[in-house]
Amino acid sequence: MDAADKPRQVALCGAANCQHALVYACKYHIIWCPKYRRKVLVGEVEKRLKQLIQQIALELSVELIEMETDQDHIHVLVDVDPQFGVNQFVRILKGRTSRILRNEFPHLKKRLPTLWTKSYFVSTVGGAPLAVIKQYIENQQISESKKSKLRWATFLEKGKKETPRNDEAEHTQFCP
Repeated sequence: MDAADKPRQVALCGAANCQHALVYACKYHIIWCPKYRRKVLVGEVEKRLKQLIQQIALELSVELIEMETDQDHIHVLVDVDPQFGVNQFVRILKGRTSRILRNEFPHLKKRLPTLWTKSYFVSTVGGAPLAVIKQYIENQQISESKKSKLRWATFLEKGKKETPRNDEAEHTQFCP
């Protein structure tokens, strides 16, 4: 590499990640749910899940930008090396967290044959500003409307639920 190429490389790596001959900025918004959309991501399970995701992301050299759970799904915003791949990251993440959480919290084994569904949602983050995506993820727990909370409470008491509204349909499309 001659001196003329050096400023170009520094400029490219300033806004992205550099690894050997690869410069990338691959940010992904990932969402997945517990099996049967059970509302088990609360209390100590939620805290431990977040610790595990941070630990695994660090081990795999994945930048964890934002993360938040709701009772029945989790949102993660990450920057993943395309050579490693987002699919491999999600498989490892779901596999390890399921195994560890089910061992540490035996009540999860009683209610669920496996902790996670096989499916997940992933979207590249490029169309919306990163700050907007981060704010959306941060506000997951407070964004649920009173009507929606009442509908879930009725479902838990009576065992039936109305058809999800459009804002709830986004998550139910990929979570069986």
